Amino acid sequence: IDDLVTPRVRRLRLPAPAGGTPPEDLLRDALAAVAAAGLRVSFNHGSVCNDGRMSVKQFTPPKPVAYRLPPRDTDAATGFGVGRGFGVTVAVLDTGTDWELSDQHDGRTDGWLAGVVEDREPESRNPNPLHWSTGHGTSVAGIIRMVAPATHVHVYRVAVLGVVSEVAVAQAILRAARDGADIINLSLGTPALPEHAPLAIEDALAHLPARVLVVASAGNHGTFAKAYPAAFDRVVAVGATDLHDRPAPWSGKGDHVTVSTRGLVVAPYVQQPVVQGRNPFAAVGGTSFSCPQISAALAVLLSNGIAPSQAVDALIANGRPEPDFGVILRVLDQ
Repeated sequence: IDDLVTPRVRRLRLPAPAGGTPPEDLLRDALAAVAAAGLRVSFNHGSVCNDGRMSVKQFTPPKPVAYRLPPRDTDAATGFGVGRGFGVTVAVLDTGTDWELSDQHDGRTDGWLAGVVEDREPESRNPNPLHWSTGHGTSVAGIIRMVAPATHVHVYRVAVLGVVSEVAVAQAILRAARDGADIINLSLGTPALPEHAPLAIEDALAHLPARVLVVASAGNHGTFAKAYPAAFDRVVAVGATDLHDRPAPWSGKGDHVTVSTRGLVVAPYVQQPVVQGRNPFAAVGGTSFSCPQISAALAVLLSNGIAPSQAVDALIANGRPEPDFGVILRVLDQ
């Protein structure tokens, strides 16, 4: 039994199998021993950033795109302020963001990602061949700004080539809360049986201040299998709809899903051989990209003075109930 990874969860390290013992036998025996001791146990799940489908080509960016963050609640020069996420911090736990997304790095000049506090994504520097996860965090952060452009977005890079461990997610959740996040966006997850739900993430969520809202994607597996962390009670689970606001057949679903919105959007992307230009956009698809729309919509409500304890109810009150998809809302209208 090794170090504490969250306040109440320790890591269990197993020795290499000896004498030809199959690794699965060693794991099975260890799980049984822990359970026999009266303790709960789970695997260190590998959560995947849910990137369902990507149309990789240049798109005309939405407008308006030029703005500066307001220094106070309202700013007559920009029109942004209360109602656009001002004063709210959204933490994005993801692949990181494009190395050259900001004005300071001689990259994006359209303003969508200006001022984002970024953990950079090394994969975006080597886009040929392009890994499926490249640009994932950039698009998630950009979608938040497209809905609530005055938000403060803080990106935490937890995934390597699109995959992240349960422990890394749990520790980043706690770090984001310590850094003052109001909302934590988790466009990642993995299906798991409830009896093997990720303990470290569950513990991290239990130690969050009540004021912190957590939003997670329900997954792209198209079944009722519960994906975690979305399936935890503390989390707003987000499914996806199609361009006609109908349930997307590939979206995760079930009674744990809180809200669903469009899963195919045009969003900021990274420059690569097909998507070029100084400020590239691409069509991205999956519950990974419906999730940040809901995070941003909640940021708008918080900036309007809605209390965190009331924000989710205020949001879903505007939706259309749909079995297994919570309520259906349209956030981005592209």
